Amino acid sequence: MEELIQREAEVAIDGEVTVRAVAVAVARRARNSQHDSHASTTVAVLSPQTFVAAFERAAYTTAVTFKRRTALIKLAHHLHRLESSYITLRRDLEERECIDEQASPPPAARALCRAIEVALSLLSKLESSQSGVRHESEALVVMCIPVRAATTLDPQIHVWVRANQPVLPDLAPQRGPAHCALTVELCVRQRRLAHAKDSSWVRDRRDLEEQRDPRAMESILCAQEHGDLFLLEGTVHNIFVLRADGSLQTAGDHILLGHVRALVLQAAEHLGITVVHSSPRFSERSSWAAAMLTNAVRVFEPVAHILVPSSALPGSLAALEIDLDPDPPLAHRMRQRIAEILHSDPTNDLSSTTALRAPPTAQ
Repeated sequence: MEELIQREAEVAIDGEVTVRAVAVAVARRARNSQHDSHASTTVAVLSPQTFVAAFERAAYTTAVTFKRRTALIKLAHHLHRLESSYITLRRDLEERECIDEQASPPPAARALCRAIEVALSLLSKLESSQSGVRHESEALVVMCIPVRAATTLDPQIHVWVRANQPVLPDLAPQRGPAHCALTVELCVRQRRLAHAKDSSWVRDRRDLEEQRDPRAMESILCAQEHGDLFLLEGTVHNIFVLRADGSLQTAGDHILLGHVRALVLQAAEHLGITVVHSSPRFSERSSWAAAMLTNAVRVFEPVAHILVPSSALPGSLAALEIDLDPDPPLAHRMRQRIAEILHSDPTNDLSSTTALRAPPTAQ
């Protein structure tokens, strides 16, 4: 029998910033075994979604470690996005609520890195103190910075971590299919403040998650203009379309510019693949050879089926399905090149000061 166990702690770092760390692990339990006294048994174990949704407004980011938890995929990107999202949300709050109080600056990049290390250390202690814990070499990391804390004593940085399998391939060539082809559904919807990671979006998207076709694991947000659909992004993914001419196409604005999206653009440049920065049009679907979703967990994973309900189509067109290549060779090549880029980039290391001053990757 497996169960989730959780440990939580608050730690002051650098004498100024308080970090709330939440660590989650999976433990195998005998049916009659007793819980370890150090494990949290009085509170519900937090999922990443409930962890983020608990904040009324907070900048957040989701990342994955590699190099056995010593590095974070696109660390500099995450640090920059947390800062820019915090500033965007703070300005939005001031404008919508006419707040004139002095805004606190977001925590410094060095404090954010230390906060991640604190949470990963807590996870390691949880794993070593528990019997039957399933050890994974990497971790999923979710970091939140509340835009407005309830009190001045509340932690400024909140970090949730969970043991996770590696999401990147080894540098050795892969053999056989490496993907689980996905099904997605189109919907006419756009995010407000799409360029910022806002905790309120975790709550706002729940209706899409509850109403979408049970065969689909993701909803693709689309703009409907001039009798056509323009594919923007998923609720938690960016989307790329591989066209028949070998080029990749992805929306260039009105979306969240994800960190894995930035990696795909780097890898495409290395591989000599043309990228078209405009939203794929539904009317041009006959030119789509494949489609891929990108995010921290899936990296670059093919879409086998696109469901298009009649509610997303202009006029009175009937619902339809689009079948695509479930395992395009490009997906393997792209994941391999992404791994090579990351392993050669020192700015991803948590112990490196380079990431603290590295500019964000061009989008």
